[in-house]
Amino acid sequence: MNEFGHPLPRFPGTRPFDVADRYWYESFYGTLPPFSDQSFANLLVWGNLHDDLSVGLVGDNIVFLSTEPFSGSGDPAAVLLGPSIDPDAVDRVFDGFPALKSIMLCGKLDRVTEESKTLRLGLDRDQFDYLYNVKKHLAMAGAPYRKLRYERRRFLTEQGELRVTELDLADPAERNRILAMALDWSRQYPSPNDQTGLEYRALARRLAVCAYLDHRAYELHLGTRAVAFGIGHAMPQPGWIQLVHLKCDYSYAGIFNTSCYSIFAEFDRLGYDRVNLERVCQLNG
Repeated sequence: MNEFGHPLPRFPGTRPFDVADRYWYESFYGTLPPFSDQSFANLLVWGNLHDDLSVGLVGDNIVFLSTEPFSGSGDPAAVLLGPSIDPDAVDRVFDGFPALKSIMLCGKLDRVTEESKTLRLGLDRDQFDYLYNVKKHLAMAGAPYRKLRYERRRFLTEQGELRVTELDLADPAERNRILAMALDWSRQYPSPNDQTGLEYRALARRLAVCAYLDHRAYELHLGTRAVAFGIGHAMPQPGWIQLVHLKCDYSYAGIFNTSCYSIFAEFDRLGYDRVNLERVCQLNG
């Protein structure tokens, strides 16, 4: 048993990670910063795209092993997450899984940076999170929000205000309709960062497990036409929510930022004051 009363093997032993791990994992993860990729929902959805995500204990830390989900290389991937990561913990993961080329480290890293003599450490910009203060975003004050102010003002002038309705993800018909909209918009406005359709696959996986997760979903309308939808996932860190998917009809200029604004207003109404925007995905842009 780990300290949360849930059985985990000591690395190099691992076992599959699944929906039954939610409560002990969120107790553990909730004591750490709200890393986007390591939220419970994103681990189930993105981290397990190849259905091989496994978990084990390394000291007081957790290691996740899987096939790297984005490059198509088939290479193994590892994440070491926890409150006491030190060089010994990192070495144990490399020794236990020799095929690894690198390990993502998330948590308290003071001992790694101070004590390591042999590890090559670096920041990866493709792993940076996008963090927002909800109140500041809605106020749109100052130079950092100039683009948002311009796009929102232009959108309101040309199109009018978006109407927001909440979606019921427990309804299979709603889930199928969301998937159909996402597929249609992806075909009309293909993203250069998603040539393999990973986000559509991830969205389908998320909707398949949404009954086990704290999601809030919103549809945005102009008149009777749906022009965007967003799905938020509550994080265990107080005041935090993650906007995990935002899909839009890009025939409308400024639709992405305007939709963000409207959804952030819903998050504010629910009492969330911080947003982690979407999964990082290790993609450019």
